[in-house]
Amino acid sequence: MTPIVLMLTETSPDRLTLAGLAVLHQILESMGCDIVTATDLNDALAILQNTKIDTAFCTLSVSGGTAFDLLSRARERDLCTAPFIIITIVQTPNQDQLIGKACTASGAIYMNLSGYDSDEEMRCEVKKLIPQTC
Repeated sequence: MTPIVLMLTETSPDRLTLAGLAVLHQILESMGCDIVTATDLNDALAILQNTKIDTAFCTLSVSGGTAFDLLSRARERDLCTAPFIIITIVQTPNQDQLIGKACTASGAIYMNLSGYDSDEEMRCEVKKLIPQTC
């Protein structure tokens, strides 16, 4: 069975975020995952309601709210049983710590795409986060 990954990203990411997301997308595809892309918060909720998602990746800021809004609404409706990973590219250690603490408090997993020295290091981390082998 092929794992299904939900991907919801901000509508106008900066170049650095785009580069990190491109690497993540490439890693997921190379692992054989089916990637379902949501366009906004409501679209993501509809996908979670209608599709068994194995892992969800969401940037901090998204159309219609934040990753935390999506996680909260999905849990209210009992739609989120898969690992929920909030992805970002953080520039400062203080930002990194604050987002990491917020993720821990909400039950989300935090993944700073700028925190990897190589694509292979990121690939190893992604493999740990997806419950089934892609």
